Amino acid sequence: MLTALSELERVIIDEVHELLSNERGSQLSISLERLQLNSNQKIIRTGLSATVGNIEDAGHFLVGTERPCKIIQDESMRKYDVEVKFVKGSISEVADSTIQYIEKSGINSPILLFTNTRGESEFLASVLREKTLMNIELHHGSLSKQVREETESILRSGSSGIVVCTSSLELGLDIGSVELVIHYGSPRQVSKLMQRIGRSKHFRNSSARGLIITNSPDDEFETKAILDRIKNGSIEEQKIHNKSLDVLAHHLVGLSLQMGELSIDFAYKIIRQAYPFRNITLAEFCSVLEILDSIYILSFDRKKMKFWRTRKAFRYYFENLSTIPDILKFKVFDSVGKKIIGSLDQRFVGDHGEAGNIFVLRGMQWRILNIDEKALQVNVEPISGAPKNVPYWEGENIPIDYDTAQKVGLFRNKVKHGSLTMLNKIIPELDFNIIPDEKTIVIESVRTDRNVVIHACFGTKINSTLATILSSLLESTLGYVVQSRSDAYRIVLESNARINKKIFVEALTEEFVLRDVVTASLVGTHNVNWRTWCVAKNLEW
Repeated sequence: MLTALSELERVIIDEVHELLSNERGSQLSISLERLQLNSNQKIIRTGLSATVGNIEDAGHFLVGTERPCKIIQDESMRKYDVEVKFVKGSISEVADSTIQYIEKSGINSPILLFTNTRGESEFLASVLREKTLMNIELHHGSLSKQVREETESILRSGSSGIVVCTSSLELGLDIGSVELVIHYGSPRQVSKLMQRIGRSKHFRNSSARGLIITNSPDDEFETKAILDRIKNGSIEEQKIHNKSLDVLAHHLVGLSLQMGELSIDFAYKIIRQAYPFRNITLAEFCSVLEILDSIYILSFDRKKMKFWRTRKAFRYYFENLSTIPDILKFKVFDSVGKKIIGSLDQRFVGDHGEAGNIFVLRGMQWRILNIDEKALQVNVEPISGAPKNVPYWEGENIPIDYDTAQKVGLFRNKVKHGSLTMLNKIIPELDFNIIPDEKTIVIESVRTDRNVVIHACFGTKINSTLATILSSLLESTLGYVVQSRSDAYRIVLESNARINKKIFVEALTEEFVLRDVVTASLVGTHNVNWRTWCVAKNLEW
């Protein structure tokens, strides 16, 4: 393989924005340096993206350090003909509204209906099947390859109907001509809306056509904010995922397999040419080698400053090629149709995996016959008319950035003062003197429930961080556990102790070192424990 790649001249990376902020990108960046190391040619790297917010960073990421990068930008803006519809009520009303809209439109080609999670897509597809004779198909990452390819063939054939889908149909696949894209709920990100609605009328000089069905005031305000950002050419920036040490460990082993014994200076230089690792220190670099040496994957000679592979290196390297967390999954086998239809996460099987239980997958209802734990397989049969139990899968939240959340606050303010009208009437109906907007934080206390709600238009990540900090500060003051949860517009703090105004103000005005508080607060949290487990199990022998 290395010999075949020795004359490689060009690498083309599509949808490069999808790689900037995660470990897949870190993995790719060093892989490109190793390809260059192996090639007799000066490899030309080309990156493509229609939705990258920080173009300069994307360029540096692509070419690495100390290499020139030429950016070619199409200054024209594709037009988006997007209608927003607010539907009050349950998902049943959403399904009714969707069917009515499609019937009135007279469209006879496939229609994509995007949702933000696999659970939503399963539930909505199931409800639609009960309400219409239209062909309803489903496409998401937890369906089997065979099922997904069947749906993709239906799309390419141009057959009329609705394909309910998630991000699995957002990028890359050739799905033929689509006249209309519907989105259930806010797309949550400018780039998501552009990619998803952009699937429609996919030919030169055409306007993308879409319908966004919102089901809550937050969703409608958010959708309005995202559409406004598109008009202004404002796209989320993807922060570079820097210094991923588990990725570094994997590539150090890869380099030893590729080249044999290496000097630290040589390997360190190669790694630092990858843009996400440009700032890694020699001490950090050597600390990773020491860990690999301690578990006998590499041998590291500190005196000679060299390292080389061991027998364990092959197994470690080839069993850990992917940076995607290896969540235990159970195949779902249709005992009547005699085929695999999808997969379920271990957590859902543990909670609901008993013979006779019913769940929804592929938008259809299935009864569990038995579970083969050795084969990691759930054997099922199709049924109809039973109550719906929609599976849940790990890793489905799409964060809302600060700029979108701030624009939501701005639009709230405009509605309050009568300069903007929305389909939902929550602000006029509540008639509050003060509302949380882009400049105003509102703190709401509910004495009977012993909780505090902080309304702040700061976005998903900032509010999550603030929730962690505030719960830690209040715990140290109250001596009680303070639980927290948050979304892009609010933080909820709950405790068995009363959180009065005086205590809350003292916590907010106390001087402290932010990094120390955040670091201490994260110890033992689910996110840190989960990430630690994902990395550690790859090193377990």
